[in-house]
Amino acid sequence: MKTVNWMQTYRHNIVSGTALGIAIYLAIIFFLTQDNNAVICDGVHLFRQLYPVFAGMTSIPVLCFLIITVGLYSKTLRRIAILAPKDNIINVRNVNSNVLFENRTAPNHRPKSGVPSTSSQLGSMDTRDLEDSDILTCDKNNEIIYNCQIQRNLSTEDVQKLHLHLTDISIIQKKKKDVEKEVRNAQGAVDSNQVKPEFVKSPLNTTVTMGQSVAMDCEVRGHPTPTVSWLFNVRFNNMSTIVSSDNHGIHVAIVTWRHVGLYTCVASNILEAATRDGRLSVHVLPRIQAINGDPVVYLNHELDLTCTVSGIPNPTIKWFHQDIAVVPSLDGRVTIPAQNKLFIKYVKVSDKGEYKCVAENLAGKTEFPITVTIIESPIPPVLTRAVSFTSTSVTLTWSPSTQKSNTPLSQIDVDYKRLPITAGSTDVQIEVVGLSPGTMYMFVVSGVNPAGEGSLSNVLSAKTMDSGPSAPRNLKILFSNSSTVQLEWEIPAKTNGQIRKYQVWYKIKGGNTEIMSLVTTKDISKPSVTLTISNVDPFTLYEFKVRGATEESGEDMWGELSGYIDVKTSASVPSDVPQITKKYRHYHLLLFK
Repeated sequence: MKTVNWMQTYRHNIVSGTALGIAIYLAIIFFLTQDNNAVICDGVHLFRQLYPVFAGMTSIPVLCFLIITVGLYSKTLRRIAILAPKDNIINVRNVNSNVLFENRTAPNHRPKSGVPSTSSQLGSMDTRDLEDSDILTCDKNNEIIYNCQIQRNLSTEDVQKLHLHLTDISIIQKKKKDVEKEVRNAQGAVDSNQVKPEFVKSPLNTTVTMGQSVAMDCEVRGHPTPTVSWLFNVRFNNMSTIVSSDNHGIHVAIVTWRHVGLYTCVASNILEAATRDGRLSVHVLPRIQAINGDPVVYLNHELDLTCTVSGIPNPTIKWFHQDIAVVPSLDGRVTIPAQNKLFIKYVKVSDKGEYKCVAENLAGKTEFPITVTIIESPIPPVLTRAVSFTSTSVTLTWSPSTQKSNTPLSQIDVDYKRLPITAGSTDVQIEVVGLSPGTMYMFVVSGVNPAGEGSLSNVLSAKTMDSGPSAPRNLKILFSNSSTVQLEWEIPAKTNGQIRKYQVWYKIKGGNTEIMSLVTTKDISKPSVTLTISNVDPFTLYEFKVRGATEESGEDMWGELSGYIDVKTSASVPSDVPQITKKYRHYHLLLFK
């Protein structure tokens, strides 16, 4: 494929002495022919050297030659090209673009050449005049053989046929004076200047979302045509990338961490190697690893949740409860110490439900749900029976209640007169001991777990059985004489029921025979009791003690005896006259009783 390129720095070869001599010779010959038409068809290097000499001599015809007849120069006939003065502008942008020729030769010396113009498509043997500002359309249809001719006053002569090939070329014009059009013909001859690699399109810094595709372009120009290669992080690219056949493009189908880095496009020819960098960065969709914290919370306890998130760039985090954004409360109960933290000082029943941690960055949005369960205090059991089998205990029986989901039961509290005792969470019965005999008690039960004590159950009452009272207090002697002793005492501190009777036990101190005197009490509300004991011996030391009794199912329940109290009865007159029982001669001994 033949190419058309733009080259910088238009230069003419220095005219050698030999070339100058031949030029003068030919000039004289053609001057004699009186051909006033200027021709700019250049077929040999010789006339390329001669052109600067004749360019300013409008009176001398510049000839389009047939050097083929000259054996010495027959091998130099390699190219037919349109040769414009060095000040002309020729700008070929790409195939199917326009070419502008500005010809500064004299109007009466306008060259004619087999080159297509905008007016029509050229045939294989057509000719067109180049005006001062001809616009030439170059496309692939122009890849045909063109005929270059000389037109004289008397004749027209074909000079050479040119088989022109075109390729897509885009080179930006730098300076008007530094432009030259290079044409490579079918015979392959090239005459051009070398140009360093120049970037038309460079790789750019690019950021994509992880997992997406990305492409980088690198278009260059220069002469010789630069070769293009790629470096990745200053090393030859060996990643899982797809490079175009001409190395001008690089493509990553699925971007991963392995592709992140610096990509360098290297354009090189015999003059130098030039580089352009483009850095590939990624945005990573937020990833929520977990929400740390116990989502099962007891009522009135604290809730502390932490959302663990990663992503590039750093995501922003928001909290939602039942799809409503969570905001700090004015009373400080609900706080957000950091974006990824949610803290509730003490939870309420209304705080249960679904919470979401929502993380968002430039790559997208991710959310992570968690369900918070509030464990409330348990539902109390139902008391079914309360009965006393002893004077100091009551046995309670209840049936468990069905608890709410996720509501454990740690224990059962039993209260009587708000004095609590504890039963196991699976128990259904307990004996309440340490009660007072003959006392009526009211009982309630409730369930307990870490959330607290639940509501109270129904109320049942039970009376303990009566038992013997404690010892009467403050036993004392109110009166005594030779035959009577009057006692008084206070009721026991613990009656253990209703005291129905008392027993008074007494005996002569040191003796073994005890005598019991029974006292029946009708007025149980009196705080003290008085008892008179008669028929005691005069002038005798006695010991007295007392105890009380309650009744249970018709049976006397005797209590404890009090301590002894001593009393000595007073003396009295003898009961009989003394009787003489024996007499002696010398004295009288009276024995009597």
